[in-house]
Amino acid sequence: MILDSTNNLELYKSISRNINNGINHLINNDYSKHSPGKYDVDENSFVLVNHYKTKSSVDCKLESHKKYIDIQLMYKGNEKVGYAVLNNQTPSEEYSEEKDVMFFNFDHDVFLLRENMFAIFFPHDIHKPGIAINKSEDVIKIVMKISFDL
Repeated sequence: MILDSTNNLELYKSISRNINNGINHLINNDYSKHSPGKYDVDENSFVLVNHYKTKSSVDCKLESHKKYIDIQLMYKGNEKVGYAVLNNQTPSEEYSEEKDVMFFNFDHDVFLLRENMFAIFFPHDIHKPGIAINKSEDVIKIVMKISFDL
């Protein structure tokens, strides 16, 4: 997992060709004004524009992906995000090939994802986004899904 300011996004372009292309796309396209939904970018990536209210931790799910890396950019609002390294934990809901997600239920660490920050989650990163810090707040978060092809 990587956590940093959006001002430093370009520093991570050298990780892989797909991440480079994804970061370039995010830098050159302002999704903060787009309606919520899915936007196809190319054969290796797409963007999800999310508008939601943060909620209690018990109402959020700890998840992991196999096919895609997430670049999650916080445009508006703040949230806590649960985090753990995938290390042979048993999923509470088995992997869905169609949705590229499996869910877990166990103790995990938490960090803050604040406005103008981003997190990159790789397939070995279990994450639980959308947790309210003190009280529920409105969030606009852009999630770029990039094919895991390092």
